[in-house]
Amino acid sequence: MSDTHASDTQSDQAEDAPRDCCSAARTCSTVEATPTASIDPVCGMQVDPAATPHRLAQAGVEHYFCSAHCLQAFADSNAQASAAR
Repeated sequence: MSDTHASDTQSDQAEDAPRDCCSAARTCSTVEATPTASIDPVCGMQVDPAATPHRLAQAGVEHYFCSAHCLQAFADSNAQASAAR
């Protein structure tokens, strides 16, 4: 005789919901492609420049990010590239 347990089957509840962005806090959401949308240079997500607080001006160019994590990763990678020159 074989024993089966409820824990032997996967539950739909066990699956994670799809994430809308790389932010652990999920503070941003996927937006439809619009002429005003900008692309996060780290993760490639579309970002609304008017809505995001995560921005960085560098060499006269304004960059917009989906999260503080992506902004920091961008700043860190540019600092490393500048130090290597």
